[in-house]
Amino acid sequence: ISVPEAARMPVFYLLLAATGILWFCITGVIQHQAIYLGQDQGVSGGDMATVFSLFFFCSVFGKFIFGYFSDRFAKGHIMLLAIINLTIGLAILRFVDGLGIEMIYLYAVVYGIGFSGTFTMIQLMVAELFMGSTYGRILGIYVFVDTLAASLGIFVLGQIRVAAGSYVPGIDLMIALALVATV
Repeated sequence: ISVPEAARMPVFYLLLAATGILWFCITGVIQHQAIYLGQDQGVSGGDMATVFSLFFFCSVFGKFIFGYFSDRFAKGHIMLLAIINLTIGLAILRFVDGLGIEMIYLYAVVYGIGFSGTFTMIQLMVAELFMGSTYGRILGIYVFVDTLAASLGIFVLGQIRVAAGSYVPGIDLMIALALVATV
């Protein structure tokens, strides 16, 4: 399938919108979670190290588990599962205030798995839909849009934090966007 042919397919734009939204959420959280957890939630340095270690360990686990599932089930269904997982992680992050370090650990597990599962499934869905001699060019379009969306996520979340004095409205925005990506 050529790039112009792909560009005439509605699925090209639906997946492009979903992946842009997901990278907006993923990168925004990753770049701001230390400030949110440390300054806003008062997580100590030692606990923060545990949270980040748990987050990245679960990220590695998520890549393997979603890759395994995608070899056995329809990739679209597994991507949906990854997006739902990511959305649940955002919801946990939204409501960690005052619930103790255990909820923050739960966030790290759920969002870590969802982050890497979504990352993995985006690549696999693009390959599933557009594999062929122009796959690299089509993937390049996705990576370009995703990179712009990721940069925008970092910026917007920071601006919301400055304007509102809290990350909560920004997390609410990301939850709403993740729900749109789910649809």
